[in-house]
Amino acid sequence: MNWKPRPETLNQLMQVSLEQQKTLESLLEEAIEQYLQTYRPSVPQTDTDPLIGLYEGSPETSSCAEEILETEISEKSGLSWKD
Repeated sequence: MNWKPRPETLNQLMQVSLEQQKTLESLLEEAIEQYLQTYRPSVPQTDTDPLIGLYEGSPETSSCAEEILETEISEKSGLSWKD
């Protein structure tokens, strides 16, 4: 990294560094982390969203539904055909 801050900015950082008894590196790291938290897009909670996965699957699912059910359902699955 080739960072050359303005002298005023560097003086202010050094003053804060002395006041908080922290290194310039730790101050910069904290500032960058705060910046990233502010501007990082939030990741949706997929485990609580009932619509996640709703549209996954083959586009032919509706036309092949009977075949899919017949191959997936067995006696052990707990489902049975209605007569």
